[in-house]
Amino acid sequence: MRRVTAIFAVGMLSAACGSGTVEQGQASPLDASSGSVAPQTPVPPTAGTSTPTTVQDEDEPLGHAAATKPGSVSVTPSGTSLDSADVIVAVVANGTAHTVYVEDMHTACSIAVLERQQAGDTWEPLAYCGAERLPLVLAVGAGRGRTVSIDPAILDAAGFALTAGTYRLSVGWRSAAQPAGVVEESVHSAAFQID
Repeated sequence: MRRVTAIFAVGMLSAACGSGTVEQGQASPLDASSGSVAPQTPVPPTAGTSTPTTVQDEDEPLGHAAATKPGSVSVTPSGTSLDSADVIVAVVANGTAHTVYVEDMHTACSIAVLERQQAGDTWEPLAYCGAERLPLVLAVGAGRGRTVSIDPAILDAAGFALTAGTYRLSVGWRSAAQPAGVVEESVHSAAFQID
């Protein structure tokens, strides 16, 4: 009975999501790191798995050239003070000697989680994405980077308006494309202000 229920649930999700879903082994037309449409090629899945699709941009399969901090992964926002309507842009750069893997489906379906500082030194994640699909896995090669772009209008439309305050970005990664959902390490950007 459980197997029938699971198959029915998967079928219902597929029907509800329609052609906007990304099936295992298919390319997504959306580049999750920048929110723009880009040609992409999926990495073939491991036989017998039902894990997120790994996506590579055909022009930059391991990300773009980026300034890195040797030995670490970093996330650097483009500014220290933004207006609440400004698009938040940052670069996730890999300064390690090996490729790392990140997943989208975080804030505004990007690879980063936007966090707002609360009383004391606690941070509230604003991780709204709204897409109904498995996360896409993106490779970030050694010495390479991925651009993150978070449009506050997307959050505002979903009822998550950005208010004045202190924010940062958080990115988790792992050293292998699979298993899905695993974060081996994470990094936070320097704090920035939204007015």
